[in-house]
Amino acid sequence: MQRTSYFNKCEEALAVGIRSAIFVASIALALVMVAQVFMRYVLESPSLAIEETTTLFGVWGYFLGMVYTTRSGEHIYGGVLSLIVKDKRVLHYVRGFNSLVCFVATSIFGYFGLQYLLFVIERGKISINLGWPRDIWVASIVVGFALMAFYFLLQTSNEFRNLRAIKEEREADQ
Repeated sequence: MQRTSYFNKCEEALAVGIRSAIFVASIALALVMVAQVFMRYVLESPSLAIEETTTLFGVWGYFLGMVYTTRSGEHIYGGVLSLIVKDKRVLHYVRGFNSLVCFVATSIFGYFGLQYLLFVIERGKISINLGWPRDIWVASIVVGFALMAFYFLLQTSNEFRNLRAIKEEREADQ
């Protein structure tokens, strides 16, 4: 029981870190956009380097947002099934299967993202205007899909744990 409690605390700390990173990326993105507008229209001197940082904060915010949405279960999924099927067991089987399929899909995308990250690192690619390593941008893909896969695996585990609880409940009633 202690292990589950420790795991839950670690997962909650991860969620706080993700929320904080989304907040920082969003604020930074807003500030960079304001700076870009000021430089372009007031100083009449646009900076392409600022546009690169805008993309950097945008992709990190986007992928971390995908992770947090996956964690909270706020992503779009078929809720019609719960209106049609009343058997909780069937619902948990379907949701568990869906989470497993999503885990496999995000793992595949994460694999290709990792391959691309390794390619970018190997080639030593840098951004055009800032000269920063491109792997800072590409790492958001790998981190995003890896954390999404983690949360889909966690959801799959929870659904099958719920199935076991339903089975034990039915056996206790008999």
